[in-house]
Amino acid sequence: MTVTEATTGVRSLEVRDLVVSYLNGPTAVRGAGLSAQPGTVVALVGPNGAGKTTLLQAIAGRERRTAARLVGGSVRLGERELFGLPTEKVARAGIAMIPDRDKVFGDLTVDEQMRLALRFLPRGDRANSRTEVLEAFPRVAGWLERKGAQLSGGERQLVAMAVALCRRPAVLLIDEMSQGLSPAAVVMVGEALTELRTRNLAVVLVEQTASVAERVSDRVLGFVRGEVVDADSPEVHADGH
Repeated sequence: MTVTEATTGVRSLEVRDLVVSYLNGPTAVRGAGLSAQPGTVVALVGPNGAGKTTLLQAIAGRERRTAARLVGGSVRLGERELFGLPTEKVARAGIAMIPDRDKVFGDLTVDEQMRLALRFLPRGDRANSRTEVLEAFPRVAGWLERKGAQLSGGERQLVAMAVALCRRPAVLLIDEMSQGLSPAAVVMVGEALTELRTRNLAVVLVEQTASVAERVSDRVLGFVRGEVVDADSPEVHADGH
């Protein structure tokens, strides 16, 4: 698969029977499955320690950066099976992830971070992608010379989304979308998600606050003890959210 293949076509994410275990430890994800269609936002809610972050890392091929290991299951983007592929190959196939921490580089300007992401694309596509992203995120256009460390929490989340979008992914995974953000910042990020829907991008996000998840997403799934459950299950709100 070439780099340009990741930017063409409309593809859905299909995760089936995914199992992830920690070395000499518990099983963190137990046969989990979900689907995300282009132009939709799917939210995962559940108590701390339920395995939500581990699930996103496994979909993105990042579990190797932790003590977790894939045991079985399927992660398909369109017709391509991504289960077990290295992080970079998963990214090139069209899946981008914004982690819960270290969303941006503190010592680089926003412009420098966008340019790094644009290097993922063929040279002929970079200028158009940059223009498209800045049109989609006009606020970011005013922050280009600011360093990551100078941004607020909400601004960092928005910049992280813009930088991820530079790669023209088919799927965007967002871990702990609103954690630590002010109510105004949550609204700002929610507006950005609305823009992403218009781009036929499938979004899967982890969100601690059920009311926020319901407001910004098309579908809310509960996640408890490594399994997808009904979002209305009492266990989903065990942390009081």
